Amino acid sequence: MKKLSICTSVTALLLGSLHPPVSAQLSGKELQIYLYGVYIGYAAAECNAYQKGMIPRSMVLETFTNIGTDKEIDDTHKQLVFKVIQELEDSPKCQALLKEWASSSD
Repeated sequence: MKKLSICTSVTALLLGSLHPPVSAQLSGKELQIYLYGVYIGYAAAECNAYQKGMIPRSMVLETFTNIGTDKEIDDTHKQLVFKVIQELEDSPKCQALLKEWASSSD
């Protein structure tokens, strides 16, 4: 159970820090690159935890939905994030879950 609480704490920390502070004043392109990097790290960490049975599938599905509906990151960068997830060789459960999510959100 300790693993789940650590994972939950890390997830909460990541969710709280997804967007840079307003004072950062990133340009549009810089913001896209920033969000792309954050989402890749976030999704990869969740896929790893899901693969190991540390978090439920619903949490990963919610992450995919959050990425897919975030209006601050453009569709090109969203697709690149999902492409990286598709290519995670050590996370076949996550790859299957992404396919399931993508087919249900069409």
